[in-house]
Amino acid sequence: MDIIDFEKARKVRRNKERLTTKIQIVERIYIVNGKVNFEVSGEKEVPINLLNTRYKAELHQL
Repeated sequence: MDIIDFEKARKVRRNKERLTTKIQIVERIYIVNGKVNFEVSGEKEVPINLLNTRYKAELHQL
């Protein structure tokens, strides 16, 4: 029989939530009357470390 430590499970889940972030998935970008609009199809959870390492140079240029 397995024993589940609920407090430990909560801590693991909280740590996992802290290490991930939700980003929007953009389907379409268009311009109407000089204003940029975009359509979002959903959200996806990604690790923050992935964003920091992969897009670090581009984020500093913005």
